[in-house]
Amino acid sequence: MFFNVLLQLAVTLIDVTSAAPLPSTYVDAQPLKIVSFASQFRYADNELVTKLQKRDEVVDAKFHQTVITFPLSIDSQEITLVADTGSYSTWALNESVGGTLCDNGSCINATNVDTSSDDYSISYIGGFSASGKLATGTVSVGDSSSSASDFKFGLVDSSSGDNGGYSWCGLGYNTDYSSNNQQLLDVLQNGGVIDKKIFSLEYETENLDFGSDVMGSAKLTFGGYDESNSEIKFFSQSHTSSLQTSFKSVSQGSNSVDASGSKNILFDSGSTNFSAKKKYIDAIEANYTTNANYESFFTCSDYTDTTVKFQFDDSSALEIPFLDFAWTYYQDSYDLCQLMVDTLSDDDEFEMVFGQYALKNLVTVFDVENKQVGIAPKKAGSKWA
Repeated sequence: MFFNVLLQLAVTLIDVTSAAPLPSTYVDAQPLKIVSFASQFRYADNELVTKLQKRDEVVDAKFHQTVITFPLSIDSQEITLVADTGSYSTWALNESVGGTLCDNGSCINATNVDTSSDDYSISYIGGFSASGKLATGTVSVGDSSSSASDFKFGLVDSSSGDNGGYSWCGLGYNTDYSSNNQQLLDVLQNGGVIDKKIFSLEYETENLDFGSDVMGSAKLTFGGYDESNSEIKFFSQSHTSSLQTSFKSVSQGSNSVDASGSKNILFDSGSTNFSAKKKYIDAIEANYTTNANYESFFTCSDYTDTTVKFQFDDSSALEIPFLDFAWTYYQDSYDLCQLMVDTLSDDDEFEMVFGQYALKNLVTVFDVENKQVGIAPKKAGSKWA
């Protein structure tokens, strides 16, 4: 999710299911303390898309969302949370409330939780919110034997809208809140679990399974990143309140749009789609046509050789295949794909948002220590141009 004001975050919604967490691993890489473990790239339908298989021409264009989930231990209770680089605050539903979140292992038993009288609330522009009381607990990640105390999070008794069936963990960073113990990186560093405020996100599945609840796997690393990856290029973090960097232009073939100065891309793992203001979408979708029979889909084979280029600076341009911005479950059976792209308002703070359908093509490093964001191509077809 990305921020609007204070704890108000902008989000493209999620939707996930209750598969068991992947096994965790703990890696201690000297001289840095680094915690690295597997997470899950999840998917589910809002509406089952059996309509298409029945040759029904009416197909909902917004039928699914995707998120990254990972296990986090609070007061020795391991819960599954959405990893959201677009926000910085964590909340967990009180187990006494019950419901889908608890079925998915995303609730916390509040019996021994240190709960304050201070109210907690958070709202996401994507259409959901959560509220309760501010609580304090001891937190650990992965199989690390180390833990950090005084982690402040929202103990939520009420949530509204579609949160996808999970509680949320904000992995973004805002320097204005570096002393309030709500940001996980601060607490892990202060508690000696990690040495540096750095984390990375790397998708490990080359061919995602668009027909499964868990589309694939990823790896979250706190405290460091894979420094042997020579493809990673770092760019200055362009804002103190969120994980974003600037870019210069976007192009697709001969269709190019200049950003007219340094404009910002937000890296938001809590959003599903790639989002951009209309002038960039117009360039990316130039010569794009939908399928005559299924208007929310396009013919995949028409765009096999099409790429989108993001120019970050004079010497760094990232190319991502057009099809990697699409949901491709029906590609093999019907040669039909659905573009997972949204248009931002001209009033939005960001020019573009890299949600899951952009991030899955990348290795992304968030180096809060040095105020920079690192990017490397991950998926076959993506490359530095």
